Amino acid sequence: AVSLHNASTYLQRKTSWDFMAIYHDFIDHFCHAFMKFHPPKLPSISQANFDTYKDCVVSAYRFQDMMLGRTLELADANTTVIVMSDHGFESGDKRILKMPKVNAAPALEHRQFGIFVAKGPNIKKNEKVFGLGLIDIAPTVLHHYGLPIGRDMDGKVALDIFEKQITPKYIDSWENVEGDFGEVTKENLE
Repeated sequence: AVSLHNASTYLQRKTSWDFMAIYHDFIDHFCHAFMKFHPPKLPSISQANFDTYKDCVVSAYRFQDMMLGRTLELADANTTVIVMSDHGFESGDKRILKMPKVNAAPALEHRQFGIFVAKGPNIKKNEKVFGLGLIDIAPTVLHHYGLPIGRDMDGKVALDIFEKQITPKYIDSWENVEGDFGEVTKENLE
């Protein structure tokens, strides 16, 4: 987590960038390892283990928040920032203490809903977003950059987050765009 943070903040400071995506999996690992010890104490957790590990999840969030704070310090007022997660974690009495031996068992610790927070130019302030799913992020980011959305893409543009709503543009598929990985140049956008 620290190495990733150091690399991303170095790039923010030392390079010219138009888009940066940073994937932190720090909290995910901490929640999988320590959510069972998070308050309130569950009856089957020993008092000694609870006392030792009860602050791990909150401490991981605090540390991640410090890294996020530094990332935000390096982004100017013209930068749009999205902070999101693909899921949350069970933190109440539905926590799983003994994982079944099945594929993808750790996903049983997840809650369906994560977070989505956005700020920047043309992003509404103090608004709640409803009905947004993980598959809506790519079309929303493409639209934010004035790029067309592939009709073959899942998801929709989250128009409700924008102060000034512009009708999205579409193409049949990004798979049909010439070049490596559907790359576009600024000249192609005008």
